[in-house]
Amino acid sequence: MLNIYKTNRIELISDLLAKELLINPPPLTENLSISIQNFSLGIWMRDQITLSNEISALYEFKTLTTFTEEIIKSIYQENNFKRWNHESIKWSIIESLEELGEYKESWPLKYWIKKIIQNKKVLNTEIYSLSGKIAKVFSDYILYRPEIIEKWHKTNLRSSNLYIGLNEDQYWQPILFKLIEKNKLNKPSCLYINEFINNNIPNKIIVNSLPKDLYIVATNNISKLQIRFYCKLSEITNVNIYLLSPGYDLWNRINIQEGPIALNKNLLEKNILKENIEHIFGKYISEFEKMIEETIYNEEVKVNIQTPYIDPTYNLEKNKNLSLLNQVQRELVSDTKIEKYKIIDNDESFIFRECSNRLTELIYIRNKILKICSTNKNINYSDILITTNQLDQLKPYLKYIFNSETIIPYFLSIENYKDISPIYNFLQKLLGVANKKFTSDGIKILLSDPLIQSTYDFNNKEKDEILSLLIDSGFHWGINSQERLGEIKNSLEWCIKRFTLGLIYGNDYYIKEEDIKPFSIYDSSIDLNKWIIILSQIKNIINKLRGSYSFDNWINNLRNIFHDINVQNDIFNEDINKLKQTLNDISKSISSDTIIDLNVLIEILNTNINIQNSNLNARRNEVLVSDIESSRYIPHKITFLMGMNHNSFPRKVYKDNMNLLSNKYLFGDPNLMDKERYIFLELLTSCREHFIVLWSKYDMENNMLEISSPIKQLINLLNNKIDKNNKDKLIKKINFDSSQSEEIRENLVIPKQGLINSLIFNKEKSKYKEYRLLELINWFQSPQLYWLKKRNIIPKKTFNFNPSDEKISNYQKYKVLSSLSINSNIDDNNFKEKLSGIDIRQHLILNGIISPKNSIYINELEINNLIQSLISILNNFTNIERKYLREDSNKIEFFRCENQIIELIHTDINFTKRSEIWLKLLFIARFDTGIDKVQIIYRKNNIYKTEILNAPNRIESSKILYEYTNIYFNSIDDCLPLPPESSYKYTNAFMKNKDFEKAFIDEWIGNKKFHFGERDKKEMIICYGNEREPYFFIKNKNFHELSLKLFKPLLDAF
Repeated sequence: MLNIYKTNRIELISDLLAKELLINPPPLTENLSISIQNFSLGIWMRDQITLSNEISALYEFKTLTTFTEEIIKSIYQENNFKRWNHESIKWSIIESLEELGEYKESWPLKYWIKKIIQNKKVLNTEIYSLSGKIAKVFSDYILYRPEIIEKWHKTNLRSSNLYIGLNEDQYWQPILFKLIEKNKLNKPSCLYINEFINNNIPNKIIVNSLPKDLYIVATNNISKLQIRFYCKLSEITNVNIYLLSPGYDLWNRINIQEGPIALNKNLLEKNILKENIEHIFGKYISEFEKMIEETIYNEEVKVNIQTPYIDPTYNLEKNKNLSLLNQVQRELVSDTKIEKYKIIDNDESFIFRECSNRLTELIYIRNKILKICSTNKNINYSDILITTNQLDQLKPYLKYIFNSETIIPYFLSIENYKDISPIYNFLQKLLGVANKKFTSDGIKILLSDPLIQSTYDFNNKEKDEILSLLIDSGFHWGINSQERLGEIKNSLEWCIKRFTLGLIYGNDYYIKEEDIKPFSIYDSSIDLNKWIIILSQIKNIINKLRGSYSFDNWINNLRNIFHDINVQNDIFNEDINKLKQTLNDISKSISSDTIIDLNVLIEILNTNINIQNSNLNARRNEVLVSDIESSRYIPHKITFLMGMNHNSFPRKVYKDNMNLLSNKYLFGDPNLMDKERYIFLELLTSCREHFIVLWSKYDMENNMLEISSPIKQLINLLNNKIDKNNKDKLIKKINFDSSQSEEIRENLVIPKQGLINSLIFNKEKSKYKEYRLLELINWFQSPQLYWLKKRNIIPKKTFNFNPSDEKISNYQKYKVLSSLSINSNIDDNNFKEKLSGIDIRQHLILNGIISPKNSIYINELEINNLIQSLISILNNFTNIERKYLREDSNKIEFFRCENQIIELIHTDINFTKRSEIWLKLLFIARFDTGIDKVQIIYRKNNIYKTEILNAPNRIESSKILYEYTNIYFNSIDDCLPLPPESSYKYTNAFMKNKDFEKAFIDEWIGNKKFHFGERDKKEMIICYGNEREPYFFIKNKNFHELSLKLFKPLLDAF
């Protein structure tokens, strides 16, 4: 008997299944297999059955494909369908491509076949990707076009009948299938199914081998072949199919007219001109249901169909006003058309929200959850679902949004294996680094990994220090001379050698034959011996991973890496053993003769290991955050559907001309766009109280986005069915023309963004008078950084340096010029002559600047020209004197020439340098009345230039310095409410009668394409949070006055 139960409630399916299993329980010694759509639904279903029957039975939930194949295996004993799964077909294709090339019909694949021959059978990503695509096509034929597989199977390889119905550019497909088939020990599953269907007299042995009852919970995942198979099975055993369907007679209501079963004429006339929610989202499920009914009709089987659809308002009071969600769901179930929807006061059961971006979507959800949970005690966190098509993009923000202020516990329904396995996460990073040009960024990625830090016992501070030392020693890129095409200099291996020589010799030692000098460190606590070992091991590991090997040899390489980690740190034993076992399982599908490159290895691991793991059985009272696919059937009181933009819902699908399914579409064929539209309907029907749809106006790069077309259709549909008196309420809830509605803006509680959420400044005169000049300078340059350091909060410094082999960078020029001790000797009368005679090449080598071929001479010439430009400026100053000035705890050294101070810097002049020179000048000018100005000598690219800073008189200097120290002492407790560089630009624009607010905003926000803003600095993020708006400062009552007090005197002096 074939029993079909159709309902709109998954809870009813679990109740029906629970009662059936209670009445007809399986034997105690047997596991009961139940077919289910996905693992997440299986966990939920198991829990519901256990609660209903008050017993935890041995239920094993399986996908329909696995469930079906196991039944066929029980009928045809000697069978292993894994030989015809997607992975196995893919590797069979790879092994057969060269032989396929012997047939003239293979011309459409000529490029790839030639490629694999030229590569000496080394498998690259192009071939691997093509084989995966073809394997997907053949897998579709097995499930959706068994007649094609049947015909190819029965036709001789040399027969022209093989090509009937195909275009010439498709002739290679049956040939490739036949080549694959001859190497397989069995037929594809569809051939066994067809054989079983066509056998009219089932064997008694077959009957006895089958369970007395089969249970299939289906939503939209049964192919026509599988329906035919279970129709045939229902003649010899009970087949129970539970179908989740959003409403009665959907295929009649949507006017699906193909097929042998006639449409209901009354329904046709009723719906032909009406657009409803089924038309927008229900095409896929309608075609699926029609395909099932037509197949049952054609198979002429005995069937018992029950349709216990439930009115979603059945448990509400008779006179109670229905929410908008209830009205939509009721209309969907029964097709009892509602001409006009009524919206009751404060109805938020079905609402739409446009947010500025994904982050603000999450912030809105967070505040909505807090509001609902605080006002409705019947709602727990476990009653809430947040679902999206873009879960991976949201993961980084979840912790930030939901763990600030009031914590909202949340649970990720699926996680990639790399997110839960430290070993695999490190392995992915390692393979990624090995697969690219080896740079300081690659070293940083590896050394930042917790596993490697634990293994070799070092911390982030040591990591940062060794990265800095590598750059100082001359590391540019490359593991060794092989990667650098014969040039070992500036490689990691070369730097390790410099470190090793530095442990033995001083910096004066020079190996002329190798053009190398030792690299010695004197002011660091780092253990260089340990780091030479660590860096050498990284070098050796990367070398092992570069090349092409058989998969077995790749496994051996990975095992050696695991062994090195295991020896150092045995806490990862279990994880490593699990990974080794998985690799061994993969190797069973891959021929030992197949040679694969690193790119393909990464693809294989991503396909077979870094798969999504559902762990829903570990969920407690937590908000479920899930992808749409996993969560769409599981009922929740509140559902937030995120990311409903045109580029993500439904996902775009491009026609695959290779796939013969595209020649003619049949009911039951896979259609991703229609399927994703239907998923929206499934989410809508599984929601019980609040259904909230969100989308973004902009992406995270500030590019404008459009609302999803089906969602826009739905909004228009609802808008047309709202009573005139309530239309304003709907329009108020739907806003896709502005970045954020005022209602949201007013109620939005931004989670704590940083340590400082209000700007406070004390204007009273400070009682403190004594100060340290160096402290004052540090504060003036960055008051936020100074404030944090006083609280033992030290932001992590980042320094990205990617030197060129051909050019000498500004940073390298600064290093070389600083090493010449120019600053400390400009008062030496003979210094200019000494400077002209310096061996520049030795200083370049000492600073790790070794360039290939003739570039070293170009660099020498460049530094020499710089020195000459400096000498020409210094020639303008005679009798430079070194002076000292002391007051209390402050002591300062400076160079004076007549009535001016000489300041020499080897970089361009910026706000930080100007601030330091300015405060030193104020300090000196209070005592030395003969000082008129400062001559700043600075380097602009490849030439030295000068700039003048005028000195205030003694009284004015004292007044300015007094004002500064007063502000300084008053901002020690409450951080100065000025970002210094943005406020400096603001003051400069104000003094020049320009747009001063714009000047502040431009410096604060920056431009992502050209430069970062001041708000992107680590100290600003810690103090004020991520992307703090500029008007937070500008509108502060003290901002303008403080900016002028601090920066107007400085700007006047220039």
